[in-house]
Amino acid sequence: MRTESRANNGDLLREMAIHGQGIALLPSFIVADDLKARRLVALLPGFVGPKAGIFAIYPSRKYLSAKVRTLVDFLAAHFARRHW
Repeated sequence: MRTESRANNGDLLREMAIHGQGIALLPSFIVADDLKARRLVALLPGFVGPKAGIFAIYPSRKYLSAKVRTLVDFLAAHFARRHW
């Protein structure tokens, strides 16, 4: 019998996969350490899943605080590098 579960939390899906509860399609930054430590195994290493974005949502550019601008700039630079 085939069953399917869904979750919108990558950490939860990662934990479930580690504990033998099935397979998961997760971004490399969530599972890189687990793959290195062999807690998880890549089943389809050449497969490229659907692209997904990361969005910073804030009220208005007109009154954007320096703190929010700094955070957005940091996130853009951090996720532009594929260091994981």
